[in-house]
Amino acid sequence: MKQLLVRPLPADDESAQGYLLRLAAANVLANTGALHPEHLHMHDSQAKLRGPINGIKTLNRPDPGGLPVRHWNTRRPRYCPACLTESGHWRAAWSLNFCVACPLHKVMLVDDCHRCSRPLKWHRTQVAQCACGADLRQREAVGAGEHAINLACQIAAFLREPLKAQESARGLQLLLERAWLLGAYRLQLTTRAQKVGGLHEIARAARIVDSASRVVDDWPHSYFQFLEDVASRYGRPGSSSIMSHFGPLYRELFRGDRHGFNSDLRDGFEAYLRTRWRGQLARRNRRLSADAVDAHAWVPITAAAKAIGWSIARVRQGIADGKIRGTVQARPSGRMTGVVHRDELVRLQQMEGTSLDLLSACRALRVGKKRIHELMELGKLRPLSGPSVDGRKTWVFHRLDVEQLGEFVASRR
Repeated sequence: MKQLLVRPLPADDESAQGYLLRLAAANVLANTGALHPEHLHMHDSQAKLRGPINGIKTLNRPDPGGLPVRHWNTRRPRYCPACLTESGHWRAAWSLNFCVACPLHKVMLVDDCHRCSRPLKWHRTQVAQCACGADLRQREAVGAGEHAINLACQIAAFLREPLKAQESARGLQLLLERAWLLGAYRLQLTTRAQKVGGLHEIARAARIVDSASRVVDDWPHSYFQFLEDVASRYGRPGSSSIMSHFGPLYRELFRGDRHGFNSDLRDGFEAYLRTRWRGQLARRNRRLSADAVDAHAWVPITAAAKAIGWSIARVRQGIADGKIRGTVQARPSGRMTGVVHRDELVRLQQMEGTSLDLLSACRALRVGKKRIHELMELGKLRPLSGPSVDGRKTWVFHRLDVEQLGEFVASRR
């Protein structure tokens, strides 16, 4: 049948697959398989029908908006009973994997029949009727959670934009990929986080949506905890390499096509690195901003040793003795690396600028080590650091005390 008796115009927010079902029902066809390709080219307004067409060999096509098929639920239709009662058409948003709630009526979408309890199928004769004959509009729905409603509202806003704007901005795709990324990694359902199947099942999709929202719900604490959980599951937490520590999530967060859209995740990741990351941050890392590297709380041992004029071995020994706040670890190659806390670096710099070690004190006073020890026993020279003060092996004195003592000795000669 290549000539149709009834040619209803598509609704503004109607799905392509849903329109086919309504078109077949209006012409009293057995099913959508009786339609032909030319039936989809009757009116310019049909260009706005969103979603792929799947399961009808001669009519199959991708989403005209360019949204990849992995984001569409082509297997198990879901719907809002109230919307179906009011308008009688199948909305495009319902066919997206992560649209699990109705933004208008604040209820969860449903994907099975209230009479036969079987999953809904596209292969049926009426839009508002199950294959068993039950009226889908009579189905009772339950209230949706805040997270599901918020994402449904964002999806609806993107779909209301003109098709050309959607194609150029790719905002809807990035929104859905963000939910997939955060939700899948937080739930850790598989060894490869984003290889999650069964998203056509509304229960699993709803878990992803809720989990993704909880990553940013209590910012930044929930996000920091998320990063630590991901590192423990997918990375090597003891590694000094960001890539190894956080696993594939690090690459996903900073992928070029997501960089601007996920700016809050990027900024939060850098905030985590500045405050909690004990590994090294190199300027050659082009993914991170210069501010993130400069404000990092932990300084590489090599840079710390250079700043205070110590040898690297001396800094490492200070860390090993518990006298310097820092860490030292061996890489798989056997090379030793480590970091010193920035506050500790400031303390050491101040101590180096206002203090003298034992040998320097001897030179300033023109006396031997034995005489210095006698002056300490007499209380004439008080050490800032040393074996009897803080357990350090080296005696350290305040430069001003040494200079004043030198002036006193010179005046007595």
